Amino acid sequence: MEIAPGVTDADWNRLRDKLCPDNIDETISENGASIKLWDKAVHIFKSRIETRYIKPVDLLIDIHRQQKQVAATDMNIEKDRIRPGFAILTLDFIIIETIQGFKSGILDHTGNSQELIKNFLLDSSEFPEIYKEGFAVFIYKAFRCQLTHKGQTNGDFLVSDSGASSINKHSYDSTTINRNKFHEAVCGAFTRYCSELLENTDNGRTLRRNFLVKFDSICKR
Repeated sequence: MEIAPGVTDADWNRLRDKLCPDNIDETISENGASIKLWDKAVHIFKSRIETRYIKPVDLLIDIHRQQKQVAATDMNIEKDRIRPGFAILTLDFIIIETIQGFKSGILDHTGNSQELIKNFLLDSSEFPEIYKEGFAVFIYKAFRCQLTHKGQTNGDFLVSDSGASSINKHSYDSTTINRNKFHEAVCGAFTRYCSELLENTDNGRTLRRNFLVKFDSICKR
């Protein structure tokens, strides 16, 4: 089974036998070079998430931006150009839940999605607009749940490519998510998490332990 481009579960299991969450300095020799085991493990994880989710979203954003530029002078293009906002945001919520699952070491997300997404939003400095637990839960229910289960948002809860921030709350019953800035914030949080996995700190060791629990379940160790 391929778990990342060019990497199988058997490849991971061979690497996994050498990984220790308390030791980030152990190395292996590969193609004549010395490589840290944990650098290799995090690289596999990054490749998995980037190729399955982040790059497809990037592609949707780029195609929409290109079509929008052409549509400004060609109404035929304007009628047929893609509107990928719902798809982009739905995928970003999948990324959020996936990353938080790794951070927490939670294997079964059934009944845990709200808690995972809420904690990710509250704990990520990339989302300064979300500083209260209630607002994080509101974003989960008004956007993630509506898009996942109904394929739409309700009322004046909108997905757009404009707005000063990733999440723009206008009033109690009106919020717009700038899907491009939201995606940038998700990518920033993902990059930060990958860096924290390589830190020689108590937090880094906890993250690595939880990371191994999650990846082991993928590879059925």
